[in-house]
Amino acid sequence: MEGIDKIKPMGDRVILEMIGFEEKFGEIFIPPTAKEKLHRSKIVAIGDEVDTDKWKIGDIVLVSWYIGVWVDVFAKDIQAQKYLIVRPHEIVAKWRE
Repeated sequence: MEGIDKIKPMGDRVILEMIGFEEKFGEIFIPPTAKEKLHRSKIVAIGDEVDTDKWKIGDIVLVSWYIGVWVDVFAKDIQAQKYLIVRPHEIVAKWRE
């Protein structure tokens, strides 16, 4: 995450890092059709207007493939990392461990 400190989300936006998708989380099974529409991400940065009582850096969330803005962040001598910038109301669910 060396390069993420180069960008800060504005206003009510959060930055997400995709962390992959597993078919089963505890007792919940995610069907293959849902994996094509949702992905699991971690909140890595929060804008100043985001409700920090509800959303925290490190929260695991589910978001749609079809929302937000994808950004490539380059760090020195490291391959570009993709991040997704979204508004909190676009997050489908918060994952509780």
